[in-house]
Amino acid sequence: MKKEYFKHKLNFFWERFHKNKIWFHIAGIIAIIWFLFRVVPKPDRITYPCQQIALATASGYLAFWGILWSAMFHGVALWMRRAKTKSGKFTPLLLIGLVISFSLSSMVFADTTNLKKSAPTPWNPLALDPIGTPTGLNPGRVVWVWNPNATRKNFIGYWWWENNNDQDVLNEMISDGIQSLAGEETDSASWDALFTYFNQDHGYGEIGYQPGEKIAIKVNLNNCYGSYTTIDNNRDASPYVTKALLRQLVDVVGVNNEDIYVYDASRIMANWFYDRVSNDFPDIHYVDSTGGASGREKVIPSSEKFYFADDVELIWV
Repeated sequence: MKKEYFKHKLNFFWERFHKNKIWFHIAGIIAIIWFLFRVVPKPDRITYPCQQIALATASGYLAFWGILWSAMFHGVALWMRRAKTKSGKFTPLLLIGLVISFSLSSMVFADTTNLKKSAPTPWNPLALDPIGTPTGLNPGRVVWVWNPNATRKNFIGYWWWENNNDQDVLNEMISDGIQSLAGEETDSASWDALFTYFNQDHGYGEIGYQPGEKIAIKVNLNNCYGSYTTIDNNRDASPYVTKALLRQLVDVVGVNNEDIYVYDASRIMANWFYDRVSNDFPDIHYVDSTGGASGREKVIPSSEKFYFADDVELIWV
């Protein structure tokens, strides 16, 4: 009988400390410890995406306790000042016990586990059955160029050092890719076909590239945050591939350096990338998130909102 009683009580408390509730406290405590462990020794890490998430989680958890306890102690102090009997002054102890119990068990939060859940529609992709409407000069065409000689098999130093990359091979790869994409036999004819299609598609007429038109090249510098002088072997945009593309635009298409923008609006453009590209193209605009180093301009945010999806149905999971 006692065994069943204790089992019943254990189940009762487990329901109160349901995993969807107790994780609020576990996540908050882990976020605080992780943030202090990583950021205190090296403050620059506060810019890391993982630390931004940890900071938001830890701040929310601390705010929860701060508001709860400050309100409670303010109320207790006011109560005790106005209490006329000794027994009345001990009443707040009961309140404190209840607050701690409710806070730890998270019973103060709404339980959404019983809400109706709509199962997402499964997607079973079929081979050679693309989604959407193909567009482009050759609708739906995607090209891929590979040459093992483009980089050294066994790197010496960092992957972005010049001795680990063959610029001539990379130049040929970009040329092959442009010709394959356009379906032409020369670089010049390929670019003319691509620009002509773009202008026609946007209602500018059957014309190729026109002098003065601006060209923006988005490079992926996802691992570049913190300091401009930070160097590592993380994979980001290759300065040598970027130079191969710029060489095509300047030498083949005839685009003025001042009309080209190389950018990553959400990251900094570290020196290891900028120095290797700007040495050959010093007059191109290099734009990043802060503009905090020589030769780099700060991105100007747009007031126009950008939506990644339309008519999205929110689903409880």
